[in-house]
Amino acid sequence: MIVRLSALTNVGVVRDHNEDNFSVIQSVSPFEAWDYQSEGFETPENGILLMVADVMGGANAGEIASSIVVSTVENSFKELAQIPQSDKDKEEFLKKTIVKSKKEIVKEAKSNIEYQGMGTTVVIAWVISQKCFLAWAGDSRAYLLSKGKSVQIVSRDHSLVWELMEKGMLTEEEAETHPDSNIITQSLSDSGSKLKPDSKTIDINEGDKLLLCSDGLNGMASKNIISNILSQNQGEEACKKLVNEANTNGGTDNITVVLMETSPFWKEEVKTVITEEDEYEPITEKTVKVKVIDEVDDSDKQDTASQEVKTDIQVDSDGEKPKSGFFKKLWSKLVNPEEIASTPETESNEVTETETEDSEDVKSKGDIETKNQNEK
Repeated sequence: MIVRLSALTNVGVVRDHNEDNFSVIQSVSPFEAWDYQSEGFETPENGILLMVADVMGGANAGEIASSIVVSTVENSFKELAQIPQSDKDKEEFLKKTIVKSKKEIVKEAKSNIEYQGMGTTVVIAWVISQKCFLAWAGDSRAYLLSKGKSVQIVSRDHSLVWELMEKGMLTEEEAETHPDSNIITQSLSDSGSKLKPDSKTIDINEGDKLLLCSDGLNGMASKNIISNILSQNQGEEACKKLVNEANTNGGTDNITVVLMETSPFWKEEVKTVITEEDEYEPITEKTVKVKVIDEVDDSDKQDTASQEVKTDIQVDSDGEKPKSGFFKKLWSKLVNPEEIASTPETESNEVTETETEDSEDVKSKGDIETKNQNEK
């Protein structure tokens, strides 16, 4: 399977420094750290390792905690003598590395008073062939997008809001904007609570996009927005758009995104449909637009009754046809503009019997052409 990797981390708008951490390992065994490649490469036999660590808001020495979990997980893979055989064993290995990371964080906090209270969340993806083994603790997330589908959240937040949503007390839309969304129920910290990481195995198919992120992204951008950005962009550009979206909406936290795309690489083209209302002024029920093409010379204006005059008529938004008197006046102006201009307004209603008959002929012609235009 051919894959392409991209990643980006950003301080956000509100924070003064970035405490997030991430890791991209192109090959687990032999262990090869990420070397940025804009083009795709073949998935190594023992897989790719992706990871995002996001510190808890307000925790002391958060950047220390996130760096400890990243280095501990990496070292666990470097020391791995044999790749676990079953899917369950691979998940268990990932969860053990998370528990081990917490122990290292607790150990460091006990040795330095300035580090007490530090903590972090983490999400790990180990991709081997066409399977992804996930493990996480906290509210850092994993998303999966397949072509022609909406993005899915494939991890499960360890948070108060997520628990309320699973109990049916909140909808997913309400959970996204809930004021208590930052209250997490598990983390890697020196607190006395027992850590129970979650894990799962998902299939990775051709054309899939796997996104790991800190809550600095999903806290500022809805699932639909993330889905649209991933659908319409690729690689590094997609990462930039995700970070920009979070910052545009407030950027209250650090933002980290790690993206893996599988071949064939794709993006949806955004199509802009231009309607007639966009080209001209909006059509209202009292507005009728008429375009007249008259190629007759000025010297022949008096004979225009015998010439062909093309009209492009648009009816109002209700579909109601304009009254015939409108076309009668319009035709008169086209046929005898000078006569109408020179006729006093007080005499406009004085019509001879001969003029009445001529007008009826003109009206008949106007009605016929209006009918033809409507039929077209």
